Amino acid sequence: MNGRKIVAFAMNLNDAPFPPYQLLNIEHGPFPHLKAADEAVKAAAETLGKALTQEVEDIRAGAEADTQFVTGDFNEPSGRDWAHRAVGAKHQPMVVEWPFTKGIEAEGLVDSFRAIYPDEVAKPRVTWAPANAANDPTDHHDRMDFILVRGKTAKVVGAGIVGEKAPRPIWSSPHGRRTIAPPWPGCLSENRRCAGSHPRAATSLAGPTARLRLATCDNAALVVDPGGP
Repeated sequence: MNGRKIVAFAMNLNDAPFPPYQLLNIEHGPFPHLKAADEAVKAAAETLGKALTQEVEDIRAGAEADTQFVTGDFNEPSGRDWAHRAVGAKHQPMVVEWPFTKGIEAEGLVDSFRAIYPDEVAKPRVTWAPANAANDPTDHHDRMDFILVRGKTAKVVGAGIVGEKAPRPIWSSPHGRRTIAPPWPGCLSENRRCAGSHPRAATSLAGPTARLRLATCDNAALVVDPGGP
């Protein structure tokens, strides 16, 4: 774009076993309950460790790009959300340094939402599953959808969650607000929940001569030039 190379990786990672539910004693298949943060980190690494290794290899292989995005439904929270303030506010049961986002950040990428909103209590933002009540004993509100970014000359200037409060069965395209393009393949079938119970993460990135916007809907990602349709 404008003579610069942009690389975007999009993914929808495995959700079983699901350590957050295992910690909270929420049934999610034939998996044991967990009691401690180190157990959760170990279980998460066993579930997504191969995916993290592959993603790190891809990031390093594309290191010459001007900007890199890693986006998608990780099916694992972030340690930036399961942090001390969130535990004190009873948003999370304990501090956990979840390994997938930690591993991606170790490669120099930035959690775009937390770059703009570092306070996880003031801005928790839920992508799983806001259609359910916060006190639902069979579920747990969390941020599972991420856009991480690394840019040589760019910086994150905006971030948000698109569709957090939309009714579950309705697709409400934000096309008129020039945030993302019309629905992508899959969003109205398997991933229709991204309109309600599984919203999208969105971020804006500014560089010397252009501004980009990117949104993720489970395993799809799109970079949009605000000057386009």
